[in-house]
Amino acid sequence: MKKTLIVLFMSAAAMSCQEEKKALTDYFSQEQEYSVKVMDTYPVDSIGLPQDILSTGDYVILAEPMFDKVISLYDMMTHKFVRFLTRGQGPDELTYIYQIGIYNDSSFFVRDGQKLFVYSFDGDFSHPSQKFKLPENTGMSSYYDQSICIYNQQLGKRFALYDAKNQSHHEFGETITLENCPPEELASRLQLSFTGNSKVKKIACTSIFYDIFEIYDYSDTSNIKTVKQYVGDLPPILLRDVMTIPSPDNKISVVSITSGDKYIYALYNGTTIKKMEEMAKSSPSGEEAIDNIYNKILVYDWDGNPVKIIKVDKKLKYISFNEKQQTLYCLGRGDAEYEVYAIPVKDLE
Repeated sequence: MKKTLIVLFMSAAAMSCQEEKKALTDYFSQEQEYSVKVMDTYPVDSIGLPQDILSTGDYVILAEPMFDKVISLYDMMTHKFVRFLTRGQGPDELTYIYQIGIYNDSSFFVRDGQKLFVYSFDGDFSHPSQKFKLPENTGMSSYYDQSICIYNQQLGKRFALYDAKNQSHHEFGETITLENCPPEELASRLQLSFTGNSKVKKIACTSIFYDIFEIYDYSDTSNIKTVKQYVGDLPPILLRDVMTIPSPDNKISVVSITSGDKYIYALYNGTTIKKMEEMAKSSPSGEEAIDNIYNKILVYDWDGNPVKIIKVDKKLKYISFNEKQQTLYCLGRGDAEYEVYAIPVKDLE
């Protein structure tokens, strides 16, 4: 396996929101090249157009909304493969897939805007083992720790945490100002993604369209603390008559984020919308040209310290860290089809 460590000639300065604005990659002092390994046992001919990957325990789970059964599960020990969960409005159906995540060591959940289904690995997956209804106005949210729901707000602080155990809401979130963007539109413009860890009681969030990385500590839900916030350059929203549109200088930033007990992994692009449009026009296959640049994984610890950049030799789409396997599982494009890759953490040390 190819593994090369490169020392970047840049300053890994101490970070805060008062510093000169930079790209997220500017804060790292190490870059490691890594040749990923294909997971040969995975039935790749079963993959359609996946929109997410989750790996936990002995399982790899994909969300695939193009199929009638929108969830696929692969058992890495027995090599059993199963599809389940019909898309629809019935009692055991979801209208769309917004999030797949770990519920506990023996189960995982799938949710849309208002309904959350829990599936046990000991069951047959024909029906959820538990079903929950999330509070209203939490459609754009993330669910963690069996009871914590994080969602965006239009007024007040940027986020709210709903604690299902205590039936309580708590606001939090550092201020971010985006020129020409009213506060009520900020969440939709930033397009944030979250990852959380129930052991460290922290969440991290990133933006798809801007270089933003934040960590919050929710160990005391009534007093959620900011651990770290990095905000890079924020090109203003452009005004076109009564509409607002992204600037061509906007970056495609973090497109997938995952975490374990020790580290956070963020799949990074870093290319501007303008550059990506130019690449698409100049390439026989615009999609293929754009796919090629999703190949950097930014690694942070839970205190927000940048650890290293992992530069891989494949085109990645989604990533998921498996704590039990100590492996980062990645979904990406091979020469002609989707593939599942495995990156053991020991190879990165």
